[in-house]
Amino acid sequence: MPYASRLQTNFTAGEISPRLFARVDIEKYAAGAAAIENMIVLPHGGLARRPGTHFVDEVADSTKFTRLIAFELSTTLAYVLQFGEGYIRFHTDHSIVIDGRDFANGAFEAGIDGWTETSAGTGAIAHDAIEGRMDLAGAGAGNEARAEQSFKAVSTQPYTVTMDVFGGDIAWKVGTQSGGAEIASGTAGVGADRSFAFVSPVSQQVFITFENANADVRQLDNVRL
Repeated sequence: MPYASRLQTNFTAGEISPRLFARVDIEKYAAGAAAIENMIVLPHGGLARRPGTHFVDEVADSTKFTRLIAFELSTTLAYVLQFGEGYIRFHTDHSIVIDGRDFANGAFEAGIDGWTETSAGTGAIAHDAIEGRMDLAGAGAGNEARAEQSFKAVSTQPYTVTMDVFGGDIAWKVGTQSGGAEIASGTAGVGADRSFAFVSPVSQQVFITFENANADVRQLDNVRL
């Protein structure tokens, strides 16, 4: 028995219902398929393999049911919402959005864990156990004391960082890489509840750095976002 195959030029109709399997008189019949698995229909008619998965973060409690739901805010901004018991997390650009989160260990009650030291030369950061603060011990130009934290996928909304400063002014920087200042930079004077604001032009990872370039010890406490 001879074998014949039908030429199909595109799949723009996607999957069609089994109720239409015999409806050769319908225009979309010729552009449909009974099943399209692990494939994406391209706008010009062809098929491509679906994208793979990417591990972003562990759920809050892996022993309980968690559900992921896509949320498209606009044609250029989309999120994946993680619904768990008593919480919702937002993910975008392979990261967790930091809205509603804060600095890790901004109170320095038991140490400076959570902070990355990026000091230069003999500059250093340390913990003042008596006052419960972080020391930034600089030693002049080329020996700056720097402490830094990074945040994944900040959104394009305004953010305000507040902190207490002791011993002298402390410089701050916000950038897209360690030590960067292309988003914002400035100086925080001595006092409680000193603050600065920044806005990222796009949703991306940012680095927030505090620096003392002077030959003395200056302190930070109650750093919060």
